[in-house]
Amino acid sequence: MKKSTKVTIEDLSIRAISAIANSENFVQDVADNVGHMVDNVGHTEWFRVQVMFWLINDYQKYAHLRQELEQDWEQLF
Repeated sequence: MKKSTKVTIEDLSIRAISAIANSENFVQDVADNVGHMVDNVGHTEWFRVQVMFWLINDYQKYAHLRQELEQDWEQLF
């Protein structure tokens, strides 16, 4: 039986955390778009979620997670 390769919200979160930790170029763009500096907000949950939305917009493999993330976002904030 073939193992499922569906990307989960946890996978997306891990990808966002990795992008922030590794100072990937687009992370600065996300910070600029929300009017902050990465050094000031890189550790916050809301910024991680913003990076997750950026990844959803840029990578088709995460697109199916938009609704789930939007629902989680509304419950958190």
